[in-house]
Amino acid sequence: MENPIPVLNKDDPKVVLNAAVDLANLCGGLAVLSTRSERDIGRDEVDKKLGVSSRLMQLLPVTIDNNLTPQLIFHTSALTRKAEELSEDPRCTLSFVDNSKIICITFSGESCV
Repeated sequence: MENPIPVLNKDDPKVVLNAAVDLANLCGGLAVLSTRSERDIGRDEVDKKLGVSSRLMQLLPVTIDNNLTPQLIFHTSALTRKAEELSEDPRCTLSFVDNSKIICITFSGESCV
């Protein structure tokens, strides 16, 4: 039985990056965006709880810029909680899943709002 998952040269970052972008684009543009969140759980500044907030997002096709940096773009309102969270702390992850191949790829980095 032939392995349906291609074998990659894991020592070549460009090959790995291109494979990750291809997989992300094959997932129909749906990804889970995870951000750090700070939720009020009380009445004063001490009563705040840090955590992670995740939501499903529809992205534009993933591309790679001239600096070999993946560009993961989605549209949202600046009035959303995710925009507020990313403005306060730009660190985030986007995870794509291909159920047919049981493969997941996660991009971690900093956002621009």
